[in-house]
Amino acid sequence: MGKILAKQVQDVMDQQSDQKIKGVKIFIDKTVFDSGEEKHSVVNEHGFIYWAMNIDKLEQEGNFRMGVVKGKLVQQRFFKEDWETI
Repeated sequence: MGKILAKQVQDVMDQQSDQKIKGVKIFIDKTVFDSGEEKHSVVNEHGFIYWAMNIDKLEQEGNFRMGVVKGKLVQQRFFKEDWETI
């Protein structure tokens, strides 16, 4: 009997072999990248990449984000209840 590869099972990630994926991925919800060791998680949402301490509260003191604002790539931090460009 043949082995079923992880790539053939829905919601399973194969971390043992190289993979090349051609096409476009569309995320319909925020995407979170968390190493489990860092203070901040990386969240991709609303056209920004956030470095957030709590993924459920992106507008929180101490969070950072990067994205395009008025045609320019900017880095911002959430400070005193608003995003400021740094």
